[in-house]
Amino acid sequence: MTLHLAKPSDGSTQTIREVGWRLRKEITQEAYQADMAHAERLEFPTYEWAGEARDGRPLAVTWVVGLAGSIVAAYEIQGGAS
Repeated sequence: MTLHLAKPSDGSTQTIREVGWRLRKEITQEAYQADMAHAERLEFPTYEWAGEARDGRPLAVTWVVGLAGSIVAAYEIQGGAS
C-alpha cells in the first residue's frame, strides 16, 4: 500500500474517497489505514489497481472482499495534478 500513500513529490495532495453504490465520501489517510488494518485483522483479501484517471492524474483503487466473496469496502485514491 505504500505506493499510493506516499506523499507526492510535487507537493500536491492526495484525495482518498470511500466509494460504493450510493456512497462517495472523502476520508482521511488515517481512516483509510485503520480500515485496511481492520480488514487485515479479519483476514479479508485486499486488492489494488493503480493507473491513471481520465485527466492523467495517478489513480489507485483498493477494494476489500469479505469471506463470502462480496466487496465490503472500496476506496479511490487520487493524486494531485501532474
